[in-house]
Amino acid sequence: MTVSSTDDRRAKLFERVAMLQERLAQPASPMERQFVEALNGLQMALQELETAEEELAQQNEELLFIRERLEMERHRYRDLFELAPDGYLVTDLAGTIEEANQAAVALLGTPQFALSGKPFSVFILPAERARFRSLIRGVGVGQVLRDLELTLRRAGAEPVPVLLTIVKDEPKVGHPARLRWMLRDLSARKAAEARLRESEERLRHSQRLESIGRLAGGIAHSFNNLLAAIGFHSELLLDRVEGSERVHVEEIQKAGERAASLAGQLLAFGRRQVLQPRVLRLDDILRQMEPMLQRLLGEDVEVRLDLRLGAGAIEADLGQLEQVILNLAVNARDAMPFGGTLTLSTAGLHLAEEGYGVAQLPAGDYVQLTVADTGTGMDETTRTRIFEPFFTTK
Repeated sequence: MTVSSTDDRRAKLFERVAMLQERLAQPASPMERQFVEALNGLQMALQELETAEEELAQQNEELLFIRERLEMERHRYRDLFELAPDGYLVTDLAGTIEEANQAAVALLGTPQFALSGKPFSVFILPAERARFRSLIRGVGVGQVLRDLELTLRRAGAEPVPVLLTIVKDEPKVGHPARLRWMLRDLSARKAAEARLRESEERLRHSQRLESIGRLAGGIAHSFNNLLAAIGFHSELLLDRVEGSERVHVEEIQKAGERAASLAGQLLAFGRRQVLQPRVLRLDDILRQMEPMLQRLLGEDVEVRLDLRLGAGAIEADLGQLEQVILNLAVNARDAMPFGGTLTLSTAGLHLAEEGYGVAQLPAGDYVQLTVADTGTGMDETTRTRIFEPFFTTK
């Protein structure tokens, strides 16, 4: 029955009651008086019914409003749950997944429909599952264990470190206790920490090099003073000796010149000697050095050139460049006691991004010189120290 039809029937009922009241305004008999009293009681009941119906309609409107608000809050909660940047899971006390938002689905690498009913522990790295089970037991008996780092494994993807936050919902009537999990991806933070450690290590390395450079420069200056005296007295001796004795003095002079060259390298390392960079053709330098390298390395070692740079030019100090190549060649010879092959290669190199190699080169065009040998190679401990000055395995 509609509201309008109910109102029409009520109005007609009131009209009939009013007509009866007019007719019985002056009751003639006791029966009529009883009837009038009953009629008045009915009218009062109708008025009370009308009041109650109005209150009921008002309460119905309030309930509809509350229902709409609850529906809005429910949708808002679902949006917050589904679109949260961190992963959220709802499990039972044993860790069986019941709900998962989109971020959790992405972290676990499993479709949302396949997560329901699956134990959360299967996504934990096997080596860390014992710690995870201990966490489940602790939360189940009321322990407050929230922030915990664990590693998730994913099918076809690299494991991902996450920070787990666990909250236990107390049981309610008709609703057993549940565990709510927040999964925060730590990959970016771990990568940033690794980059920071690398930067700190490079800083410490540069500081060590700077200290060693200052020490080397000071020693080289003092060494040069001694060499100057040796050279001066060698010149005096050459003017005074003759015959076979002159050969010994010339050897002293040559040794002094070699020592002066070594002091120059120390000064260059300490950045106290001005280098003389100029435009060089790396391929041409290697061709010119090939005969000398072959004599230096001996007959058991073959020197090969793989030059692909062509007309490409570099700006460098010739003496320093030759010294680097010679040092690498001598190290290669020591690594090939029974002979082998030393290959020197050149090529152009374009870096699209900054951060290449130990020097963290900026993006741009470069020349790459590769020196490779067929020797015994280096172990990991030696490889980590190859850029330290004065470090040697000899």
